[in-house]
Amino acid sequence: MRRNPAKSTSVESQNTERRLVPLEQAPLRKEAVGSARAAMREISRLNKTLEEFDRTIEPAYSRWERDNIGDLLTREAELKARINRLTDLMEFATMEALFTGKNPYNIFTKAEQQQRETAEAPPPDPGPTEEERKREEETRRRDAAFSEEERDFRSHLRNIFGYDPEEMTKRDYKRMFGDYKKWRAQFEAATAAATRAKAAAIPERLKELYRHLVRRLHPDTGKAPDPFLESLWHDLQEAYKNRDLERMELLLAITDVNTGGDAVQSTLFHIRLVSRKLGDTLAGLKKRIGGIRKSEAWKFWHAKDRKQAETALRKAANARVEKEEMNLAQLEAEVAWWKSQARPQRTTQPSKPKRQQATGSTLQKKSTRKKQPPPSTTQTSFDF
Repeated sequence: MRRNPAKSTSVESQNTERRLVPLEQAPLRKEAVGSARAAMREISRLNKTLEEFDRTIEPAYSRWERDNIGDLLTREAELKARINRLTDLMEFATMEALFTGKNPYNIFTKAEQQQRETAEAPPPDPGPTEEERKREEETRRRDAAFSEEERDFRSHLRNIFGYDPEEMTKRDYKRMFGDYKKWRAQFEAATAAATRAKAAAIPERLKELYRHLVRRLHPDTGKAPDPFLESLWHDLQEAYKNRDLERMELLLAITDVNTGGDAVQSTLFHIRLVSRKLGDTLAGLKKRIGGIRKSEAWKFWHAKDRKQAETALRKAANARVEKEEMNLAQLEAEVAWWKSQARPQRTTQPSKPKRQQATGSTLQKKSTRKKQPPPSTTQTSFDF
């Protein structure tokens, strides 16, 4: 059977050529700058709220606490410290008793004694004595008569080699001072050469960015002081010192976002990167502000009825103190139960006096005494 030839299908030719298609970046840059500026405004607003809490709300609430419920808070802190100390000692005693089989109360008392001795240990060395301070002052007064270079040399002798310049011979002192001057001259020359080489290796883009950012961020520009721009000025100096080109690109993008308008010179990549970093900063600030709004200081400051809020806070403090007292009583009762279960230590009893040694006649009687036969199984009475 003859097969029909397959129908020919026309395959459209596909264009596989790859090209870079230029995009109009103006709308994209405008969108990225707008998003970043919105995040920056929100960050500024939240920073003001945070500053108000740190400078006004929290200090005022702390003063109120100290004046009204300070005794309860002190008592609560003392109870918590006592509970933590007892808990640590009891956990240590329990684990030690589990592995050693010893009584936990004995371990507890020993550990408590060691802790008390550690707390009562003398403080560390307070520093140089009065005589040592006088000696150092005399050394500084004596060295003040020399030049700066020779003062450094004398300090080098004391701290590096352990020599006292006053006890050295003039010949040795002069020889070592000459060697020191040669070494210092070589070191300063090498440092200067390295500085010149480093300065010559600064990329032109880094210099351009630095000049541009200095015009924007310098504190003496005549504009009103801005804390945000002042912080960027310090970042600029550190980035230029470390030759961090990428960080300076980000600083340029941040200033572009802050300035806005037609002055934007950063790339779209850096503007979006700044927008993403500002978003992360905003998320962290929102989380922190959320925790602050739940604090007692914030609730007390924004309470509609302050008297009712004071009563509630005092009642809550009393309840916490009572709870801590109950916890402490339970721990002390457990320690008392350990004490009741502890075995009393054995006391050495005085030894009984030995029986007098038998005389010779008694020994003779014992040796001649006849042995009695063992009783029979039918015997009903026993002679002792």
